Amino acid sequence: MSGDDEPPTRRESGQLAVFEQTAREALARLEPLVLDERVEELMAEACALLVIFEGWKTDPPISVARTHIIERVMDLHRNVESLLAERRTS
Repeated sequence: MSGDDEPPTRRESGQLAVFEQTAREALARLEPLVLDERVEELMAEACALLVIFEGWKTDPPISVARTHIIERVMDLHRNVESLLAERRTS
């Protein structure tokens, strides 16, 4: 008989790897830039997200907390792309 009484097993989502990689790529793209306040803020956000994702490997969040972190990753990606575009046209 299957363990219907057992709580569901938490599994690392394949999406987690994608979000973590997005933060790593953002950091890698920022590192060669001349540091200014905006670059430092984006790098700090990328590092903060990587710390969060490390914790998710043992205790992944659910629902609203997860959604909020994913929104932060998307904002980071968008802000890095915007910064890089501005720097290319300057």
